[in-house]
Amino acid sequence: MKKSLSKTLLLALSLSLILLLPFIAFSDSDDDEGEDHEWHSNLRHGYSKHLSPAVDPLYQQECGACHFAYQAGLLPKASWEKIMDGLDQHFEEDASLSSEHASAIQEYLYANSAENSSARFSKRILRSLEGATPLRISDIPFFKHEHREVGTRVLARKSIRSWANCSACHTTAKRGIYDEKYIQIPR
Repeated sequence: MKKSLSKTLLLALSLSLILLLPFIAFSDSDDDEGEDHEWHSNLRHGYSKHLSPAVDPLYQQECGACHFAYQAGLLPKASWEKIMDGLDQHFEEDASLSSEHASAIQEYLYANSAENSSARFSKRILRSLEGATPLRISDIPFFKHEHREVGTRVLARKSIRSWANCSACHTTAKRGIYDEKYIQIPR
């Protein structure tokens, strides 16, 4: 009887550890890690508060070499289509790619566009667009609303200079986290 009880107890403890392992793996006292836990936890429920990071290596290499590699969930597919179709005149620059690279990046952007994102952030962007297809993230009504308190003097600082420089103020932008608690406006 004692052996049977010990085996049952050991089995119950092992099963409990296996079930708790995902929660233990994502728990950390560091705020950023807590955000990761929240991000993964929300994904289990079918949505995420934060955008999926831009992790595609080709996208990072080709697009991230010149500017911040924006998360695909920041724009709808129609906007990404316009951008990819006009790479020869990409904001007054020739950003042309080989057809192979362009196709691979398009596939990544379209699959992760705002319509295909589980992020609540993307849903808010889409609602604010009302069908519009902007080429610039800074033209999105939701973006304008969220940045309405940022004055031109702040934007003109050498450490910022452009709306396109997300990571200048959003310290966790590369990870797709744009929460106010992670904003540090540089001097």
